[in-house]
Amino acid sequence: MIQYNINKKIKCPYCGSTNIAKILYGLPASSSKLDEDLKMGKVVLGGCCVTDDDPDRHCNNCNKDFHSNSSKQKQHRKAKE
Repeated sequence: MIQYNINKKIKCPYCGSTNIAKILYGLPASSSKLDEDLKMGKVVLGGCCVTDDDPDRHCNNCNKDFHSNSSKQKQHRKAKE
């Protein structure tokens, strides 16, 4: 069973929204809980290819993906410059 923490209030670094979803990578087992969380925007699927620099959060307000770890977010932004 895949577990994820959706209780911590994380703010989007782009728009400041707290309407944030956890990004799940890989092939999660289907369940009624996962289906409900997908419909409610608590979780989004990130795909099967995983790297060391994949974002772990998705903003449901501005549709941008980001790292919940602020130091990792800064590294990600520098790499894109």
